[in-house]
Amino acid sequence: MKFKIQFLFILLTISFSINIYSKEINKSCDELLSDNQYEEALKTKKSEYKSAFCHGQANLKLHHYDDAFSDFKLADKLAKNDIDHSMADLLEGITLKEANKLDEALLHLKSSISRTQTNKTFKRLYLIEIGETLLLLAKYEEAANSFIEAFGLAANDDERATNLDRVAYVFASMKNFTKAIEFELKANLAFERTGLLGEYADSGIN
Repeated sequence: MKFKIQFLFILLTISFSINIYSKEINKSCDELLSDNQYEEALKTKKSEYKSAFCHGQANLKLHHYDDAFSDFKLADKLAKNDIDHSMADLLEGITLKEANKLDEALLHLKSSISRTQTNKTFKRLYLIEIGETLLLLAKYEEAANSFIEAFGLAANDDERATNLDRVAYVFASMKNFTKAIEFELKANLAFERTGLLGEYADSGIN
């Protein structure tokens, strides 16, 4: 009897271990990505938009920029709607920027933004990335204009505050402190409305 109980316990333990292992190996790319298991995420199948996009994100996290760009390019081809196309296009531009291919990134983002004319949310995201790229290229006035245009498309105070903060930073980089203070105060007020003023005080040009 004792032997049977021990044997059943061993079988249950093995079964439990197999179930856990099975769940682990069946994790989706997105699940592995959210667990910061980037290498494991890249071992999953890449057969449709969602998985190709996920592979791109994992490669981007690992600084495998060429692979990430190829994945987002594939995701763009597999996209079945404008939102998916815009997301893949945007991440292609971000990947080029992160790879320090700034001129290519700027050209790509400016070319792709035409797809977003009817979608304010995506147009704002593109304008922000264009602004960040211009900032890295030390094209400060153009960067400020891009962030200001993005501000005009902001949907809430959180987004407005973030855009105003970037405008203030650009003017500070230009050593135009009068304008920097003007936009910093506007950002300050917007952050106050969001309840994030304390966080803002520890960031940006303050």
